[in-house]
Amino acid sequence: MVKLNTLFKKKDQENKLKAFQDSLRSKTGDVLQQDLKRQSQFIKKEMQEMQKMFPGSPQFLGRAEYTVKKRKLGFVKIKYPDITELREQVNRFAEKQEISDPRQQIRKLLKRYPAYPDLRALNGIQIFNDASQSGLDAKKIKVVQGSLREVARAIFNGGYNLFVMNWFIKIYVRYVDALRDKYLHEYNSTRNHFSNEIRKLSKDIHRKHLQLTLMANIKNKLTGLQMLNAKLKNSVYTISSITPNEAKMASMAIKNEDGSRKIGDGGKTASNIISVIMTINMLLARIPILNDLVKKYQSSILNVNRDIVLQKIMVNNIQRVTEFQLSMASGDITQTHDIANKMFLDCLDISKQYLETGILTRQHEVDPLLKAVWIAKESKGLFKAEEYKRMLDHALKILEMIFSKRVQVKSAHEMARGLQDDIHFIMIEEGWMK
Repeated sequence: MVKLNTLFKKKDQENKLKAFQDSLRSKTGDVLQQDLKRQSQFIKKEMQEMQKMFPGSPQFLGRAEYTVKKRKLGFVKIKYPDITELREQVNRFAEKQEISDPRQQIRKLLKRYPAYPDLRALNGIQIFNDASQSGLDAKKIKVVQGSLREVARAIFNGGYNLFVMNWFIKIYVRYVDALRDKYLHEYNSTRNHFSNEIRKLSKDIHRKHLQLTLMANIKNKLTGLQMLNAKLKNSVYTISSITPNEAKMASMAIKNEDGSRKIGDGGKTASNIISVIMTINMLLARIPILNDLVKKYQSSILNVNRDIVLQKIMVNNIQRVTEFQLSMASGDITQTHDIANKMFLDCLDISKQYLETGILTRQHEVDPLLKAVWIAKESKGLFKAEEYKRMLDHALKILEMIFSKRVQVKSAHEMARGLQDDIHFIMIEEGWMK
């Protein structure tokens, strides 16, 4: 009987211990589940914030125009101070030739002149310089984002000059490269996450990483800007901004065959104004956050002759190519198809309107022909087989025109040969070559 009682007591203790352990496991499991949920929410929020940093459209800048309180004498034009020395200080600081930081002086002037675009640009440049001097790592990418926005807004509000443009490109390239690295790291660390929601966000981050890789290619497209810098070094175009109204006046002067006419302050000439805008816009057309700025200056230049029209079309085509490539990288097949179709048809229309007769000697004259062939080659998989075959057949006819004696642009012939090889390869793959 004593042994039986002992056995019952022992069994009861074992049951209590098991109940306690089960309760502990349950509580531990609940805590663990809550911790995992909190961790997932933190990761999700962080990824959503990262997505907002993507420079994929003008929305990245927020409101581009400055909003400052009007002065009592609003009709009086504000005379801004000379900041030549301050520009030089900023450059010397960037090259580590200046010990003192010019930020304090910039802040002081900004209190008096908050809408001075060149000063605001210097502010953004110096923010970038400060971050770079102490080592530009992933943690400082938000600082660089603020710097990029500040300089971009300065360009929108009147800072359209070579000094600001050169710094903008430098900051943009650094930002894109840094964000691309950050996205890749985030994708690698979340792509196999247990949360389906986070895995979906991870795939979106990966697509944006691919788009950033395309954007980063702008560093290989700086030849035009470099040539401008060399040609116009220490000239008025370095620091004197070109306004949309000056662009309009310059195009009118070109219409009247007066390219040497002085426009605005500082002795800028009509022909140089158009040349600077076209060269810069061909570069900025590859930068989605400045799409609205490019369109603004495009519309400011009047269609006064065939050369200007074709140069503007070349800028538009660069924007379309960029849009097409980014859409393709995003995985949106329908949108990519529509972009390709419209670009191909528009290039054909332009060719019929402007390029069917005469000798073609300039790059902007052959650009619509080359772009039509290029977009046809790149559109593999976007169209139905019969439609795509017709597209490629048409592209081969365009190539025959480019190879003719009418086209006297050496680089066009070289590009056309490469495109012809690519199209022949596609047609052999599809069994369309006779």
